[in-house]
Amino acid sequence: HVATLIHDDIVDDAPLRRGVPSVSAARGIKTALLVGDLQFVQALRGFAQAVETERDMSLVRMVLDTAFDICRGELDELDRTLPTDMDSALSRYYQTIDRKTAELFRLACHAGVELAGGRLRDARRAGYFGRSLGRAFQIMDDVLDIVEYEGSAGKEAGIDLAQGRLSLPLLYALQRLGAEHEIGRALKGELHLSGDALQRSIDDLRDCGAIDMAYSHARREAHQALFYLKGFTPSAYRTALQDLALYVIDRPLNGQL
Repeated sequence: HVATLIHDDIVDDAPLRRGVPSVSAARGIKTALLVGDLQFVQALRGFAQAVETERDMSLVRMVLDTAFDICRGELDELDRTLPTDMDSALSRYYQTIDRKTAELFRLACHAGVELAGGRLRDARRAGYFGRSLGRAFQIMDDVLDIVEYEGSAGKEAGIDLAQGRLSLPLLYALQRLGAEHEIGRALKGELHLSGDALQRSIDDLRDCGAIDMAYSHARREAHQALFYLKGFTPSAYRTALQDLALYVIDRPLNGQL
Protein backbone atom coordinates (compact mmCIF):
# COMPACT_ATOMS: atom_id res chain seq x y z
CA HIS A 1 0.00 0.00 0.00
CA VAL A 2 2.84 2.39 0.82
CA ALA A 3 4.40 1.61 -2.55
CA THR A 4 1.17 2.49 -4.38
CA LEU A 5 0.93 5.80 -2.52
CA ILE A 6 4.50 6.76 -3.41
CA HIS A 7 3.91 5.93 -7.06
CA ASP A 8 0.52 7.69 -6.95
CA ASP A 9 2.19 10.90 -5.84
CA ILE A 10 4.67 10.67 -8.72
CA VAL A 11 1.87 10.26 -11.27
CA ASP A 12 -0.19 13.08 -9.70
CA ASP A 13 2.70 15.50 -9.09
CA ALA A 14 1.35 15.65 -5.54
CA PRO A 15 3.37 17.88 -3.19
CA LEU A 16 1.77 16.55 0.01
CA ARG A 17 0.91 13.18 1.51
CA ARG A 18 -0.69 13.03 4.95
CA GLY A 19 0.31 16.59 5.73
CA VAL A 20 4.02 16.27 4.89
CA PRO A 21 5.95 16.56 1.61
CA SER A 22 5.53 13.50 -0.58
CA VAL A 23 8.62 11.43 -1.29
CA SER A 24 8.74 12.71 -4.87
CA ALA A 25 8.43 16.34 -3.73
CA ALA A 26 11.06 15.94 -1.02
CA ARG A 27 13.58 13.66 -2.76
CA GLY A 28 12.79 13.90 -6.46
CA ILE A 29 11.01 11.57 -8.87
CA LYS A 30 13.97 9.22 -9.47
CA THR A 31 14.45 8.54 -5.78
CA ALA A 32 10.71 8.21 -5.18
CA LEU A 33 10.40 5.68 -8.00
CA LEU A 34 13.16 3.53 -6.54
CA VAL A 35 11.80 3.83 -2.99
CA GLY A 36 8.36 2.76 -4.24
CA ASP A 37 9.91 -0.24 -6.00
CA LEU A 38 11.77 -1.14 -2.80
CA GLN A 39 8.49 -1.05 -0.88
CA PHE A 40 6.95 -3.50 -3.37
CA VAL A 41 9.92 -5.83 -2.98
CA GLN A 42 9.84 -5.54 0.80
CA ALA A 43 6.13 -6.41 0.80
CA LEU A 44 6.85 -9.57 -1.20
CA ARG A 45 9.74 -10.46 1.10
CA GLY A 46 7.55 -10.06 4.16
CA PHE A 47 4.83 -12.20 2.65
CA ALA A 48 7.26 -14.92 1.62
CA GLN A 49 8.37 -15.27 5.24
CA ALA A 50 4.82 -16.29 6.17
CA VAL A 51 4.63 -19.02 3.51
CA GLU A 52 5.20 -22.38 5.24
CA THR A 53 3.05 -25.00 3.53
CA GLU A 54 2.34 -26.14 -0.02
CA ARG A 55 -1.14 -24.67 0.35
CA ASP A 56 0.40 -21.30 1.17
CA MET A 57 2.28 -21.39 -2.13
CA SER A 58 -1.00 -20.87 -3.99
CA LEU A 59 -1.18 -17.45 -2.38
CA VAL A 60 2.10 -16.38 -3.97
CA ARG A 61 0.46 -16.24 -7.38
CA MET A 62 -2.42 -14.26 -5.87
CA VAL A 63 0.04 -11.74 -4.44
CA LEU A 64 1.82 -11.35 -7.78
CA ASP A 65 -1.49 -11.10 -9.68
CA THR A 66 -2.65 -8.40 -7.28
CA ALA A 67 0.58 -6.43 -7.69
CA PHE A 68 0.09 -6.71 -11.46
CA ASP A 69 -3.47 -5.39 -11.17
CA ILE A 70 -2.32 -2.48 -8.99
CA CYS A 71 0.08 -1.41 -11.73
CA ARG A 72 -2.71 -1.72 -14.30
CA GLY A 73 -4.86 0.50 -12.10
CA GLU A 74 -2.12 3.13 -11.99
CA LEU A 75 -1.97 3.01 -15.79
CA ASP A 76 -5.77 3.35 -15.95
CA GLU A 77 -5.50 6.66 -14.11
CA LEU A 78 -3.15 8.04 -16.77
CA ASP A 79 -5.92 7.66 -19.36
CA ARG A 80 -7.64 11.05 -19.34
CA THR A 81 -10.06 10.12 -22.15
CA LEU A 82 -13.58 10.97 -21.04
CA PRO A 83 -16.15 8.24 -21.88
CA THR A 84 -19.10 9.46 -23.91
CA ASP A 85 -21.83 8.04 -21.66
CA MET A 86 -22.31 7.68 -17.91
CA ASP A 87 -22.50 3.89 -17.88
CA SER A 88 -19.13 3.60 -19.61
CA ALA A 89 -17.63 6.21 -17.30
CA LEU A 90 -18.84 4.40 -14.18
CA SER A 91 -17.64 1.06 -15.53
CA ARG A 92 -14.16 2.44 -16.12
CA TYR A 93 -14.11 4.16 -12.73
CA TYR A 94 -14.93 0.94 -10.88
CA GLN A 95 -12.42 -1.02 -12.95
CA THR A 96 -9.75 1.48 -11.95
CA ILE A 97 -10.52 1.54 -8.22
CA ASP A 98 -10.85 -2.24 -8.13
CA ARG A 99 -7.39 -2.61 -9.62
CA LYS A 100 -5.59 0.11 -7.68
CA THR A 101 -7.29 -0.27 -4.28
CA ALA A 102 -10.01 -2.89 -3.82
CA GLU A 103 -7.89 -5.83 -5.03
CA LEU A 104 -5.22 -4.96 -2.46
CA PHE A 105 -7.81 -5.00 0.34
CA ARG A 106 -9.22 -8.26 -0.99
CA LEU A 107 -5.79 -9.87 -1.00
CA ALA A 108 -5.06 -8.79 2.57
CA CYS A 109 -8.30 -10.27 3.89
CA HIS A 110 -8.27 -13.47 1.83
CA ALA A 111 -4.61 -14.25 2.49
CA GLY A 112 -4.97 -13.44 6.18
CA VAL A 113 -7.62 -16.11 6.64
CA GLU A 114 -5.70 -18.71 4.62
CA LEU A 115 -2.41 -18.09 6.42
CA ALA A 116 -4.24 -18.46 9.75
CA GLY A 117 -5.45 -21.91 8.69
CA GLY A 118 -9.02 -20.94 7.87
CA ARG A 119 -11.27 -22.69 5.39
CA LEU A 120 -11.07 -21.66 1.74
CA ARG A 121 -14.73 -20.59 1.67
CA ASP A 122 -14.11 -18.33 4.66
CA ALA A 123 -11.02 -16.89 2.95
CA ARG A 124 -13.10 -16.10 -0.13
CA ARG A 125 -15.81 -14.51 2.01
CA ALA A 126 -13.17 -12.41 3.74
CA GLY A 127 -11.83 -11.43 0.32
CA TYR A 128 -15.27 -10.21 -0.75
CA PHE A 129 -15.43 -8.19 2.46
CA GLY A 130 -12.05 -6.66 1.64
CA ARG A 131 -13.01 -5.79 -1.91
CA SER A 132 -16.17 -3.98 -0.81
CA LEU A 133 -14.27 -2.23 1.96
CA GLY A 134 -11.61 -1.14 -0.53
CA ARG A 135 -14.24 0.28 -2.85
CA ALA A 136 -15.84 2.22 0.00
CA PHE A 137 -12.42 3.47 1.08
CA GLN A 138 -11.52 4.73 -2.40
CA ILE A 139 -14.89 6.41 -3.01
CA MET A 140 -14.61 8.15 0.35
CA ASP A 141 -11.09 9.25 -0.58
CA ASP A 142 -12.63 10.88 -3.67
CA VAL A 143 -15.29 12.55 -1.54
CA LEU A 144 -12.81 13.79 1.05
CA ASP A 145 -10.72 15.30 -1.73
CA ILE A 146 -13.55 17.79 -2.11
CA VAL A 147 -15.15 18.24 1.30
CA GLU A 148 -12.20 18.06 3.69
CA TYR A 149 -10.00 21.05 4.45
CA GLU A 150 -6.44 20.83 3.20
CA GLY A 151 -5.02 21.10 6.72
CA SER A 152 -6.80 17.99 7.98
CA ALA A 153 -6.79 16.05 4.68
CA GLY A 154 -3.01 16.08 4.53
CA LYS A 155 -3.01 16.82 0.79
CA GLU A 156 -4.05 19.56 -1.58
CA ALA A 157 -7.80 20.14 -1.72
CA GLY A 158 -9.45 19.40 -5.06
CA ILE A 159 -6.39 17.69 -6.52
CA ASP A 160 -8.54 15.26 -8.55
CA LEU A 161 -10.28 18.19 -10.23
CA ALA A 162 -7.05 20.13 -10.71
CA GLN A 163 -5.48 17.08 -12.36
CA GLY A 164 -8.57 16.38 -14.50
CA ARG A 165 -8.75 12.88 -13.03
CA LEU A 166 -12.01 10.92 -13.04
CA SER A 167 -13.53 10.38 -9.62
CA LEU A 168 -17.06 9.44 -8.66
CA PRO A 169 -18.12 12.92 -7.40
CA LEU A 170 -16.70 14.50 -10.56
CA LEU A 171 -18.56 12.06 -12.79
CA TYR A 172 -21.85 12.91 -11.09
CA ALA A 173 -21.02 16.63 -11.24
CA LEU A 174 -20.45 16.24 -14.97
CA GLN A 175 -23.86 14.61 -15.25
CA ARG A 176 -25.54 17.34 -13.18
CA LEU A 177 -23.73 20.43 -14.53
CA GLY A 178 -23.14 19.43 -18.13
CA ALA A 179 -20.06 18.97 -20.29
CA GLU A 180 -19.62 22.72 -20.93
CA HIS A 181 -19.26 23.59 -17.27
CA GLU A 182 -15.69 24.28 -16.14
CA ILE A 183 -15.62 20.84 -14.47
CA GLY A 184 -16.60 19.12 -17.71
CA ARG A 185 -14.02 21.10 -19.69
CA ALA A 186 -11.34 20.21 -17.14
CA LEU A 187 -12.20 16.51 -17.39
CA LYS A 188 -12.02 16.74 -21.19
CA GLY A 189 -8.57 18.32 -20.96
CA GLU A 190 -9.72 21.65 -22.40
CA LEU A 191 -9.08 23.63 -19.23
CA HIS A 192 -6.67 23.54 -16.30
CA LEU A 193 -8.32 24.73 -13.10
CA SER A 194 -6.36 26.55 -10.42
CA GLY A 195 -6.75 29.42 -7.98
CA ASP A 196 -10.16 31.11 -7.96
CA ALA A 197 -11.44 29.04 -10.89
CA LEU A 198 -10.65 25.82 -9.03
CA GLN A 199 -12.35 27.05 -5.86
CA ARG A 200 -15.40 28.17 -7.85
CA SER A 201 -15.70 24.74 -9.44
CA ILE A 202 -15.30 23.02 -6.06
CA ASP A 203 -18.12 25.19 -4.70
CA ASP A 204 -20.35 24.24 -7.66
CA LEU A 205 -19.48 20.59 -7.16
CA ARG A 206 -20.44 20.77 -3.49
CA ASP A 207 -23.75 22.45 -4.33
CA CYS A 208 -24.99 20.21 -7.17
CA GLY A 209 -25.60 17.04 -5.14
CA ALA A 210 -22.76 15.04 -6.69
CA ILE A 211 -21.09 14.48 -3.33
CA ASP A 212 -24.26 13.05 -1.81
CA MET A 213 -24.62 10.64 -4.71
CA ALA A 214 -21.01 9.46 -4.39
CA TYR A 215 -21.33 9.12 -0.63
CA SER A 216 -24.41 6.93 -1.05
CA HIS A 217 -22.30 4.57 -3.19
CA ALA A 218 -19.62 4.45 -0.51
CA ARG A 219 -22.23 3.56 2.12
CA ARG A 220 -23.65 0.85 -0.11
CA GLU A 221 -20.21 -0.73 -0.51
CA ALA A 222 -19.51 -0.51 3.23
CA HIS A 223 -22.80 -2.20 4.08
CA GLN A 224 -22.10 -4.84 1.44
CA ALA A 225 -18.84 -5.49 3.28
CA LEU A 226 -20.80 -5.91 6.53
CA PHE A 227 -23.03 -8.46 4.81
CA TYR A 228 -20.03 -10.68 4.03
CA LEU A 229 -19.03 -10.66 7.69
CA LYS A 230 -22.31 -12.26 8.76
CA GLY A 231 -20.99 -15.70 7.83
CA PHE A 232 -18.32 -15.50 10.54
CA THR A 233 -18.88 -16.41 14.18
CA PRO A 234 -19.44 -13.31 16.36
CA SER A 235 -16.20 -12.32 18.06
CA ALA A 236 -14.08 -9.32 18.99
CA TYR A 237 -12.32 -9.70 15.63
CA ARG A 238 -15.50 -9.60 13.60
CA THR A 239 -16.65 -6.59 15.61
CA ALA A 240 -13.34 -4.83 14.89
CA LEU A 241 -13.82 -5.38 11.15
CA GLN A 242 -17.40 -4.10 11.37
CA ASP A 243 -16.19 -1.00 13.18
CA LEU A 244 -13.53 -0.47 10.55
CA ALA A 245 -16.04 -0.64 7.70
CA LEU A 246 -18.31 1.87 9.43
CA TYR A 247 -15.40 4.16 10.28
CA VAL A 248 -14.50 4.41 6.59
CA ILE A 249 -17.84 6.04 5.82
CA ASP A 250 -18.47 7.82 9.14
CA ARG A 251 -15.00 9.13 10.01
CA PRO A 252 -14.80 12.67 11.45
CA LEU A 253 -14.31 15.43 8.90
CA ASN A 254 -11.88 18.31 9.17
CA GLY A 255 -10.48 17.15 12.49
CA GLN A 256 -13.86 17.29 14.22
CA LEU A 257 -14.86 14.47 16.59
